Amino acid sequence: MVEARIYPKADAKTQWFENKFARGKFTSIEKILLHTTETTGWPSYAGGSMAPTFTYHCKNRAWRQHNYLDTSARALADPDATVVKENRDNVVQIEIIAYADEKMAASVGGLPVSKLTEDNLKDLATFIVWVRKEWGGPPLVSTKFAPYPESYGANNYRLTGPQYDAFKGILGHSNVPAGDTWGNRHGDPGALNIDRIMVLAKNLETVVTKPPVTKPPAVTPPTDEVIVISDADAKKIAQQVWGYPIQNHDPKPNDNVPPATYAAKSYTVMGNFRGADLQARMTKVEADIAEILSLLRAPKP
Repeated sequence: MVEARIYPKADAKTQWFENKFARGKFTSIEKILLHTTETTGWPSYAGGSMAPTFTYHCKNRAWRQHNYLDTSARALADPDATVVKENRDNVVQIEIIAYADEKMAASVGGLPVSKLTEDNLKDLATFIVWVRKEWGGPPLVSTKFAPYPESYGANNYRLTGPQYDAFKGILGHSNVPAGDTWGNRHGDPGALNIDRIMVLAKNLETVVTKPPVTKPPAVTPPTDEVIVISDADAKKIAQQVWGYPIQNHDPKPNDNVPPATYAAKSYTVMGNFRGADLQARMTKVEADIAEILSLLRAPKP
């Protein structure tokens, strides 16, 4: 199996930075890490120098991809004070265009991360499911997220370097080892509803698509074709085909059949069917019936 490197729903052209920087190469995906941009629109990422793997625009429900899925992004700090290089630790990073700082969001008309719609959360869950399908990971487990500003700095959910390296699942920037006084002390994605994202991802993976039940087409039993002609015409046609009149074929009064109504396929030729010529006679009867029907359908002169 060849693992996908480009998300089919993402624009991988507009802000594609893959070849601008040296990158680590992954052989597996162990983590999906979520950020918030703290902006109202697409960030420039300083020409890609601070870009994640993906950016998700909540209001437009649009994705941009900035480098291959299996190469390292640049949205985390890699301080010497931590024992791992956080960007290179088999982690795919997503920046969500929203605000962890919800007071700031209110002042600039931005989107608070706690107000993402169900569709937004499902889009993020769908991405997680897609990565798991393509790469076999990460597991559907997550760290705890806290609202901003509780999430900033040395919060109760921030991992140490060894813990981060060992973790496999979904986490936020607020869970990444700090190690310095800048980069990874950030508190995003704040109050993002990670619990709902996880439920949606699990639901998407457990939906069993049942094959549609195909009902056989309704079969209408064959019926004799009824052609209404006059009694005299019926006898004339029969005599023309067989060369002699049909006797005793008229319905009796108590048959409850109108005298002028004949089931064309009910005509039979009665004779002395003996021995080997029985099959030939039956074949002749079928041909005679077909000829009768043809004559009945012919327009009157």
